[in-house]
Amino acid sequence: MKFASIEADKREFFKQILSKKDDLYALVKYYILYDGVIFGDQKQIVFKLLKAILQDRYPELSINSVFDQDGAFQKTFVELTCPELSELYFTENDTQSFDEKILLEGTENELQCAGAFPTIHYSSSLNRARRPPLSLFISDAKSLFVGPYQFEYFDDKNNFFYPAASSRRFSKEVVKYRPEEVDKDVVLIQDSADGANFAHFLFDWMTRLSLLVSKGECGLTDPIFIMGGTRGVFHDVLIDSACKIFKLRREMFYFPSDRQILTLKKRFMFFSDQKIRRMHPAQLAHPESVSHIKALTARFPIAPAPHARIFITREDAKLRKIRNEHELIEVARKYDFTIVTMSSMTLLEQISVVQGAQIIVGAHGMGLTHIAFRRDPHLSLIELFHPRIGTDAYALIARAYGFKYDLLVGEEIEDNRGSYAIDCESFEKKLQEAVKM
Repeated sequence: MKFASIEADKREFFKQILSKKDDLYALVKYYILYDGVIFGDQKQIVFKLLKAILQDRYPELSINSVFDQDGAFQKTFVELTCPELSELYFTENDTQSFDEKILLEGTENELQCAGAFPTIHYSSSLNRARRPPLSLFISDAKSLFVGPYQFEYFDDKNNFFYPAASSRRFSKEVVKYRPEEVDKDVVLIQDSADGANFAHFLFDWMTRLSLLVSKGECGLTDPIFIMGGTRGVFHDVLIDSACKIFKLRREMFYFPSDRQILTLKKRFMFFSDQKIRRMHPAQLAHPESVSHIKALTARFPIAPAPHARIFITREDAKLRKIRNEHELIEVARKYDFTIVTMSSMTLLEQISVVQGAQIIVGAHGMGLTHIAFRRDPHLSLIELFHPRIGTDAYALIARAYGFKYDLLVGEEIEDNRGSYAIDCESFEKKLQEAVKM
């Protein structure tokens, strides 16, 4: 099935949906048929219509009982409201029949940030006292639905799909593409995070790859590594580095540009931290993973920029803006901070700026990833947080690198875009403390 034909069908179906706003069956069928293909405003409209109908017909159901954590319909919801449509889904299966190899043993997390994030409520990725083991699962030939930002491992002959190797549950209609046979070992590197995000790509995807290849336990000779996202400069820079370290070739790294079905003829491999046990960043900054990050980023002989103190602005961000950032910038300039917009620089310029800094202040986000390229441990990092959104990713990486770390949590602004404000007086105190060190 061509993507263009799906788009044409989807547009026509969407027109019908808007003309039947109270038709629950049509709404559920629409979402099931095109789940994983609809985005943006259309998905929001479907959500709103569903919510309105549910409040009227099924007041006992909350929106959380309709969708699972990945955004797919809960099986029980479909069976309750439209039972005949439940046949459009594969049945869940587990990993018990797969071979499992332990790549990293579970350990105590000596870098845990207990008590450091008392007011950030949204993320479960905080204060994790123990690192779970990292496993590699090895399966025989089945089918893989894959795209730039999604994947599903399934067995259509036996009507199974495997949640542990799927970004989410897709309907059988979504994965109706013409299959392409792959006669090589296939290793899934991407996960449900956005591959265009530098932090997830470096800290999670490239560490998985490095741990697997460096251990050499699976007899990989000419595999295909399934990546994700839109391939960019930082992807190529890190992949080139991995190729030199591990004697790989660029053509082994596959970035799907569209959705497709791969019919696998040999082994399929995936990792426990893709869905079963999320371990962002870098398997909770495991020493072995951090050593791989340092190796991957060591091949950049870049002269440090002459800015000892930098403030990384989010003025160009679409989400999670600091509403009073202009006030923070005024305070930062009092202490000789250079204001930096990462998106206006090349990757090498970004790395250069971070290499030369002694104090870095910035909001939680991808712009802080570049601290991983530093070799000098004399750095103070101050991270700014929305009160409900954030992880301890940069705190763990900073501590693993021996940097000084501090944080400041702001106050939420209700605008549906994740905006927040930072108290200027508290901000200035943090800068004063950092400058004195």
